[in-house]
Amino acid sequence: MELDNENFGAADALFTRSLPTVPHIQLFMTYLNYIRRRHDLTNDASGVARTTISQSYDFVLNNVGIDKDSGRLWQEYIQFVKSAPAQAEWQDKQRTDNVRKAYERAITVPMASVNSLWKEYDLFVNGMNKTTVSFGCDCISPQSLT
Repeated sequence: MELDNENFGAADALFTRSLPTVPHIQLFMTYLNYIRRRHDLTNDASGVARTTISQSYDFVLNNVGIDKDSGRLWQEYIQFVKSAPAQAEWQDKQRTDNVRKAYERAITVPMASVNSLWKEYDLFVNGMNKTTVSFGCDCISPQSLT
């Protein structure tokens, strides 16, 4: 209700009180939507909005990223990491490394959508240049565990 009325001060107070005590995935997703609404990436020449959103994702993932229903959260995070701007080759490589790390972190969570995330990760890795990529994950596929 506070968000619908654009009462951001009251929304901040509600999140401050509730997030530390209510580890509910939907509450944290609402918080992320609020942060993304308040920090517009389309007009972010300085990168401040992207940094704030990135820090918010870290906070949310550290609190509810291991929830069995966190698949959508992980997918949104991976898309956010993929959308990072890159004007130079080193930035593009850094973004690729960050996407790989995000996938590797996500597929270690025992969640309902781990198989679909694994398939996305597999496609991502197979689309990379094998001679220039170092893999930091000794991951095994979910299918090999059954």
